[in-house]
Amino acid sequence: MHDPLMREIEAEYGIIHNDTAVIEMAAASGLELLSREERNPIITTTFGTGELIREAIQKCYSRIIVGVGGSSTNSGAGMAEALGAKLYNKESEEINKGGTRWAN
Repeated sequence: MHDPLMREIEAEYGIIHNDTAVIEMAAASGLELLSREERNPIITTTFGTGELIREAIQKCYSRIIVGVGGSSTNSGAGMAEALGAKLYNKESEEINKGGTRWAN
């Protein structure tokens, strides 16, 4: 998994009723994973949260609940990318990971 600045971390999610994964966005994309100086939604990403969702899908959980509190980001684009989405700008060029994609 990756934190909001794409550094490798360990993150977990819970399982209830044997078929439901419960993922808290803050576990991989949260403010608490960053120092005060690193807290900048222009450069952070939800990619790690998407990795948790992808893992839950690969383990065949039939339901996935995602709590979005505590995020250090301003979009869920990284989460979508981790699940295989490609994002493009108006010139049809693929855009980079992280919040900087929206700065231009």
